[in-house]
Amino acid sequence: MPLIASLTLTTMLTACHQPITAQKDAQVGNTDNANINIVSPDWGNAATLTAMGYPPIATGDVRVWDRWVGTPELPTSIIDLGIRYQPNAELVAQLPVDLVIDNFFYEHARNLYGDVPSESVMFAAKGDTATWADYTEPTRQLGQLIDEPALAESYITKKSDRYQTGK
Repeated sequence: MPLIASLTLTTMLTACHQPITAQKDAQVGNTDNANINIVSPDWGNAATLTAMGYPPIATGDVRVWDRWVGTPELPTSIIDLGIRYQPNAELVAQLPVDLVIDNFFYEHARNLYGDVPSESVMFAAKGDTATWADYTEPTRQLGQLIDEPALAESYITKKSDRYQTGK
């Protein structure tokens, strides 16, 4: 009798579980970035890509994004890689990743992505004080990496207007 109860419970739980691959396919199909599937554990890159209209297919710590980043709001299609500093290796292996965009802080995790190319883009001040170029240069770099430089320029123009007017 315990064996039958155990099998019944296992069957019920399995029936309720959507496999990661099905979840991945459903989520990837909802993004607007049909050309290159980007994964970025780094929130700076993920936020900028999302604001440019080209969200990554996955980033880390999605469950706390609203508390730490907030804006832009992540599309529901973005897959949570788990802890940003230690992405879930099994999940990563199932994703159709074309390019990883991170920075030096995440280089230790690059082996999780197998043969997928990685690029480092860093949003940080180059001197004692951050300048507008410290923001625009990495944004342009992202535009080049996704083969959408016009998206980067449009986003920079939009933010420049807002930055200059204070609105």
